[in-house]
Amino acid sequence: MNRFAIFGYDPGGMEYRNGAAVLILCSKMRVQGMHLKATQSVNETLDFYRDTLKIYPDNIEVLGVGSDTCLSWATIAGGSRPMDIYLRSRYGVNVQSPNSLQGAMLTQGMSMAIKVCEAYGNATFILNESHPKVGYYAEFNKPYNYNLGMWWDLIGLISKYNRNIINSDYIESIPNAFFDQNQFKIIYDNDHVWDALFAAFTVVNYRFNPTKQRINDLMIDTKTNSTYTDLVIPTDTKEYAHYYWI
Repeated sequence: MNRFAIFGYDPGGMEYRNGAAVLILCSKMRVQGMHLKATQSVNETLDFYRDTLKIYPDNIEVLGVGSDTCLSWATIAGGSRPMDIYLRSRYGVNVQSPNSLQGAMLTQGMSMAIKVCEAYGNATFILNESHPKVGYYAEFNKPYNYNLGMWWDLIGLISKYNRNIINSDYIESIPNAFFDQNQFKIIYDNDHVWDALFAAFTVVNYRFNPTKQRINDLMIDTKTNSTYTDLVIPTDTKEYAHYYWI
């Protein structure tokens, strides 16, 4: 296959509070295009991937999905996972443990993770946990405070990745964006869509960027080089689950 796709999803409620994003990559892993949509449910998001964009395993390989959800739970007191403790100590920001979370992030986020793995999972498929608010702080060294300028921050990050892939500052590196014109205001007024695009790009940037010195998977205990023993990962997603970080 000459083209690949990576999905991004940010769970939310009704009234278009779910964010859906798709990055289209060429065989060299350069981002060629992006599709954005605000949706109202997991089902509507899956319909966007399959029915609207016609992305099926037999015509375009889906390399993975980034989702703003908790892909694992901890069995220790308080429920804080090793990755939560690490991010809290490294960045000094509020990283909640799964015990204190509720609503769409946990239920819709995990529902999407399971459904996408069922539809697109293969031997190399990546299901990546992504938390855009902490990720934005890590990438740009400033707090997440949603505004239109954050789109330029993110597009700039994607363009920089593209330049690294093609090793040139002179070739056009900004990917084309495709979205329903009727949703223009909904998309750019909606932090969930931005979060979905960031979640999708996290998979690309941390997994395929040639300038990254190492791939840091926060689900892996570096002492044993295996998944932390205190983590529980649902069986439906266990073989695909990661938490790539800078």
